[in-house]
Amino acid sequence: MSVVSIVLLGFGLADLVSASLPARARPMTVAAVIALWLVAWAYVLGLVSWQPWALGAAMLLPLGAWLVAEADSAANAGGGVVAPRRQLALVSGVIALSLILAGRFPDVDGPFARWFARLPLNVIHQVSPAQAALALAAAVFMLHATNRIIRLVLAVVGAEIEAGQNKLKGGRYIGPIERLIVAALILAGSLEGAGLIIAAKGFIRLPEIRSETEKKDGAGDSVAEYFLIGTLTSIAIAAALAALILAAY
Repeated sequence: MSVVSIVLLGFGLADLVSASLPARARPMTVAAVIALWLVAWAYVLGLVSWQPWALGAAMLLPLGAWLVAEADSAANAGGGVVAPRRQLALVSGVIALSLILAGRFPDVDGPFARWFARLPLNVIHQVSPAQAALALAAAVFMLHATNRIIRLVLAVVGAEIEAGQNKLKGGRYIGPIERLIVAALILAGSLEGAGLIIAAKGFIRLPEIRSETEKKDGAGDSVAEYFLIGTLTSIAIAAALAALILAAY
């Protein structure tokens, strides 16, 4: 699963870095810097000498396309997402390809495995280095990249993104926290706890959605659709990543 953690970390870092840089930053330059970081990460995971550079070069193109698409969406005068289906196909295709090729790469070893084995925590005896590396990459991926994927899904299904963002403020901050908690609870085997988190979010948001629905101007339906699709997509990604980590032992 070493290559999967590299791919997830690449997309996660790309979105985090691009969100903190000024709009004039060149996407391909950012992609090249992220690719170099991934080369270093691959060495830390114990891949053989040629594989880190091969992975860095291979990730340069999809990361560049991913960042260019985000820049195009930000510069779009209409305020909509540019080519959401192509963006979803890009990220899902690269992650799927990494899963297919995972067996061709060595398991997590090297400096990361040695550092992880020395941690003074009893729980590490129940977790493999591969799971730890994948969990770290998945956490970075869930911070910002997943928010973007949710926006793409909303654009594909035709939900009114702007209406939902204006009415349900704070979702871009609540979402990452929710995903991290849900994934952690699933990894801990507490499916009931994950369900409680989801139910609590719906209960807290219900007054806002109900107040918009009572206006009878159509905004309430748009906000409800925005909330449901966004929440379900967010939880599905968190659950899928947690299941992937559990399967990586």
